[in-house]
Amino acid sequence: MTIKISYVIAYFLSVFGGWLIAGICVYVMRKSIRRPREFFRWIDLWVGGTERAVATTLVLFAHSYLPAFIGGWIALKFAANWKRRNVGAGQASLVFLVGSVISFAVAIGAALYMRPDLIEKLTN
Repeated sequence: MTIKISYVIAYFLSVFGGWLIAGICVYVMRKSIRRPREFFRWIDLWVGGTERAVATTLVLFAHSYLPAFIGGWIALKFAANWKRRNVGAGQASLVFLVGSVISFAVAIGAALYMRPDLIEKLTN
């Protein structure tokens, strides 16, 4: 069984490109609402990379499961008290939601960029 290079590129763009794009966007959002924190944290790479890898896999191989995964994943992150541990949790939660949307958009975009033939399948 051979691994297509387009899949490897899609996953690389999704995991690492998504970390950079989502990270920069969230950092800018946090600075604009005066809630800055450090740019890089390992947990952000691991959690975000995992969510983008799964989302990319679902777009490529089982796109009908993607909406359920996204909804469940966001619910689990909130249930785990993700980004809501201090005063001003409302703003932090909104930044978290926007960051998650950006993260998923990168994952979906990377998969569709590498496999444009999937766009027609997804719209039917």
